[in-house]
Amino acid sequence: MGRGLKPDIVTYNTVISGFCYMKRLNRAIEFYENLMTEKHLQPYAITSTILIDAFCKEGRMVEAMLLFNKILDMGSLPNVVTYSCLVDGHLTV
Repeated sequence: MGRGLKPDIVTYNTVISGFCYMKRLNRAIEFYENLMTEKHLQPYAITSTILIDAFCKEGRMVEAMLLFNKILDMGSLPNVVTYSCLVDGHLTV
């Protein structure tokens, strides 16, 4: 029986981060996309940075840059952590 509680963006960030930590990026991407399509929540730069960081750590720079460009197109402003992840990712490739 539900108690009427709905997950918010922080809940989704935590789940996405957990999937990234477990190296289940495909599942993390599913949650990210679900956030926008089914839940109609706008992911913050923090949400996108979690995925960008995971992509960079996996050496998936093309996907990291595509997501970075996507958040710019959505009008979100990246923060210093986002840029740090991208710089680190480019340095390790």
